[in-house]
Parts: sequence; C-alpha cells; structure tokens
Amino acid sequence: MVMIINITEDDINSNTPLKQQMMFELKYDERLYKKEYNDLVKNYQDYQDWMDAHGVEHKYQSIIVNRFLSHVNGLKVHDLQILLRQEYFLSDHDINLIIKHLITNNRFVEVDDQYSHQTRYPDESLYRIYKKPRSKEIKYPHSIWIPHVQQS
Repeated sequence: MVMIINITEDDINSNTPLKQQMMFELKYDERLYKKEYNDLVKNYQDYQDWMDAHGVEHKYQSIIVNRFLSHVNGLKVHDLQILLRQEYFLSDHDINLIIKHLITNNRFVEVDDQYSHQTRYPDESLYRIYKKPRSKEIKYPHSIWIPHVQQS
C-alpha cells in the first residue's frame, strides 16, 4: 500500500510541529543508500514508501541494534539468526531479508571486514556485526605503580 502525501513545502513551513515530526523521523532513517531530494516532503515520501515495501527489515533492525548489538562485542550473524528464530519465530525468508539489510544497507551497523581480502565471498553467517560506531580497541586506564615499602 503506497501512501501519497499531498502536502506542499509551504504547508509544512506553516505547520512547525508537522515539520519537526517529519525531520525527527528522517533523522532515524537507517538506510545507507537512498535518494536525496532537496525537498523535505519528497524525502519523507521516499522514506514512507521504503518502509511500506520493507516493513520487516525496518521493524526488526531497531530491535536488533538496540537489544543485541554492542559497540565492543560483535555478534556473529549465525548467532543472530538463531536468536531471531527462537525469540521472534521469524521465517527463514524474513531472517534473510533482515540480515541482508543489516549487512548491506544499514547505517547503524558496522560489519567486520576480516573477509574483505578474499576474492570469493564467504558465508555471510560468519560475519560479525557491531553497533556503529565500533570501538576497535578497549582503552584501559593506565595503572599507577606504587612501590611497596618494606618494613625492617
């Protein structure tokens, strides 16, 4: 179902709460690759059309990013597939759509690139995914060495 928005830019400029709501929703658009228009209404319409066509990916990407992923500890795609199957009873088709979206077109997810040097693409279930921005190193505070005073 495609919803067409019949609002002009002048209508939005006169309705500040509507404009703020549209800008807020577009701020959390998770797609990496999308059309950029110079018009808020066209950007919002494009986002709504994408959400209508990709409802499963949109719904579960926020759950995955906020519940299962962290900035430091990566999660194997295979483990994520098992979690989605066990906790949300999703079909293999829906899980494959979600995984493909997370790996290829999600700006809130970073994929471990340890397989980028291979010419043949490996199994995607071996990838590790992280919440973006990924912390590559854990920085520990420097320890202060205090010599132990020997009592005589």
